[in-house]
Amino acid sequence: ADWDKKITFLGTGNESAGKIGGKYIADKLGSGAEIVIIRGALGDLTHDQRSNGAAATAKAGGCKVMDIQPADSDMAKAMDVMENMIQAYPNIKGVFCTSDAMAIGANRAVEKSGKNIIVIGFDAIPVAVEEIMKGKTFKGSVAQSPYNIGYMGVENAIKAAKGEPVDKRIDTGAKMIDASNVQAYSDDLKKMLGK
Repeated sequence: ADWDKKITFLGTGNESAGKIGGKYIADKLGSGAEIVIIRGALGDLTHDQRSNGAAATAKAGGCKVMDIQPADSDMAKAMDVMENMIQAYPNIKGVFCTSDAMAIGANRAVEKSGKNIIVIGFDAIPVAVEEIMKGKTFKGSVAQSPYNIGYMGVENAIKAAKGEPVDKRIDTGAKMIDASNVQAYSDDLKKMLGK
């Protein structure tokens, strides 16, 4: 939001985080693979940025982005959208979803179809982490960094209070969670949630 006393915006860079997901799917599938993207509501800046970032790096990695459809961050809608995409594009090998709720729905459609289509989500929420641990079609999720958001938020609030310079935009980072690091991420998540 624009307001006269704002010093900085601190949070996930959604386009750069989307690029992580798009690059991952391209690296997994290779050049020429057909993929689709399921995104949140049209006009939602967060989902615009995630979708645009993923599409850009997937294309740069040689993937063909066959379609981008909204599912309004709704699990059931995403399942329906994915079922339709599987029918419309029978050769797709992957789907990137701009939230894990949609990725869970898309994954249900993929499992129901019996096709070998990889699913990548965004947010690395506990239920998505469980799906990644199963090692089936849900292969990964882009995780924001709640630790960095909290730590860097306090750090920069102190700087601002002291009158020290603070960047106008601070990206708190994101990373891909997949089979290689899902157990460590899950353990960290449980600690943060006090479980």
